Amino acid sequence: MTHSAKPKTHVRWIYLILALRNLWRNPKRTLLTLFSMVLGIAALTLLSALNDGWLKEMQDNFILAVTGHVQVHAVGFEASQNLRDRMPEIEPVRGLIARDTALSGWTLRVRSSGLASLGGTGAGVQIMGVDPEQETWVTRMDQSVQTGRWLRPGQPRDLLLGSTVAANLGAGIGDRVVLTAQRPTGEMASEVFYLHGILHAGAPQIDRTLALINLGEMQSWLGMGEAVTDVVLRATKHGASTGIRERFAASLPAETFEVMGWQELDPMVSQWLKFSGAYGLILILIVVALALVLVEVLNTMLMALHERTRELGILSALGTRGGQLFAMVLLEGLLLIFAGSLLGYLLGAGLVSWLALEGTGGHRPLPLRQRLPVLLHEPGDPSPADLGVGAAGRPLSGLEGVAYPHQRCPEEALIYAPASEQEPPRRPPPGREDHRGAGSVQMFLGGDHALSGPERGGAQHPTG
Repeated sequence: MTHSAKPKTHVRWIYLILALRNLWRNPKRTLLTLFSMVLGIAALTLLSALNDGWLKEMQDNFILAVTGHVQVHAVGFEASQNLRDRMPEIEPVRGLIARDTALSGWTLRVRSSGLASLGGTGAGVQIMGVDPEQETWVTRMDQSVQTGRWLRPGQPRDLLLGSTVAANLGAGIGDRVVLTAQRPTGEMASEVFYLHGILHAGAPQIDRTLALINLGEMQSWLGMGEAVTDVVLRATKHGASTGIRERFAASLPAETFEVMGWQELDPMVSQWLKFSGAYGLILILIVVALALVLVEVLNTMLMALHERTRELGILSALGTRGGQLFAMVLLEGLLLIFAGSLLGYLLGAGLVSWLALEGTGGHRPLPLRQRLPVLLHEPGDPSPADLGVGAAGRPLSGLEGVAYPHQRCPEEALIYAPASEQEPPRRPPPGREDHRGAGSVQMFLGGDHALSGPERGGAQHPTG
């Protein structure tokens, strides 16, 4: 019993020993394949992180430019854009804001369509009254001031225009601009403002249409009292916006308030982000990964297989079964894939971290902490399942390249196996059962438990 247990324990490691020895028998080829896999996976990791960083920046630019994560309006306001559909009382909303820990900021607004005119030139605008201090808690509009300055609290007649609106009007800093809008009662009202800043955010809703003034001044000018049209909420992270919208919608009376997430405020942007994410995943993970890793590993393994047909034939002649040959050579490819993937991801993570800290070409640092291994995972980034797709896809594509040539191991082995081994096996006499398999592989290694003599079984080869 002791003698039979020892070979079984040794067999557990026989394939790993063979795989490591065979990989090191040709170190030049092994290191060259490993080097190319490391560079390829590092490049794919970097491209994937760049793609995710670009998508996150697009999402940030839309949400934090002007929209916010969630908006609360009076029922029907978003569809009508009419000041008759305003919120005269927002105390229920204030109570929810105070209790919700997923919020990082909120602000009040009044929005109305109107006309901006300078001299004999006019342009349609969206007039927005904001709180200059609270607005900076929710959006980045204060960072979009291209010329001039941001609104000052309590400063009368302050006006900021989008860059395209200012260009169409021919307006410059200090010019008098007349704004005209409709009051909730239906009458038209005009007021003179002085241009103190020009906004350029790269977003059409700001550059092409926006006219920004102080909230209190707009409420007074249009006779709205303390009423507002929007309560804009900012979440601590993008993933929390859906939960915030659902909690506010469940707590506020549906006949008075409507609660909308950023996806509902602009469905086209939401669909574009989803499409861009899917397109980037398909392009980088499938097309590039298959073209680079699959073809590279496939060619390398086919070349290695053809160089070792004599060795595989000898192993087959010694009694090694086809499944054992397949497992032995497959393990070599798995070791290459594992080592190449690990080193490639580490190199890619280093490149991404360096870019995130240093930036590129004089631009500000890039937020590129997405779709890396769990090394760089943070709450609010893609889920672990999403990370697993990117982390496992490239090694799995390499596995496909390993499996095909290794399935041919038994066929290649038969080419150089002695003719007697290709004949149907004879039934051994009683007491001389066939013990071929793991023992014959050990004999090829010269191990202590190699089988010999009558224990080998199988056909006897002719001599001379």
